[in-house]
Amino acid sequence: MTHSVLLRPVGKLSDLSYYPQLCERIKVLSLKGYKAAKVAEYINQEGFYPPKRKAKFSTRSIQSLIRHLGISKSSRATPVKPSLPSDQWWLSELAQVLNMPSVTLYDWLRKGWVDGRQEQGTKRWIIDATAEDISRLKELRQKLLLKARR
Repeated sequence: MTHSVLLRPVGKLSDLSYYPQLCERIKVLSLKGYKAAKVAEYINQEGFYPPKRKAKFSTRSIQSLIRHLGISKSSRATPVKPSLPSDQWWLSELAQVLNMPSVTLYDWLRKGWVDGRQEQGTKRWIIDATAEDISRLKELRQKLLLKARR
């Protein structure tokens, strides 16, 4: 006796026989912090197939399913940031200390007002700032805010 697997096209994602397993896998990957493109890559490699005879899941279809499943960005894991030496800061953390938007601090970095470098792999910015630098940056921030209000 021979056995074979028959792939039959279905019209809707929810009609797939493995829909519950697919949803669970997408939830797990999303909550681990993977973006939709990476989730789609994993899902496709693991042998899941979308409906309507499509060859593979797209980033857009995974984004749609993540929204449908109610997985918010805030519930997803963020990659762990390793601790830095005392005179180095993650851009977002220094922006909080300076009570300013990260995008403004990034602009200062581009202008050369602060020194920093991008971390290998993640491309996150690491800013060099001593206690004196932080005082100087706070003063600069206040001066620019006062100037903007005039």
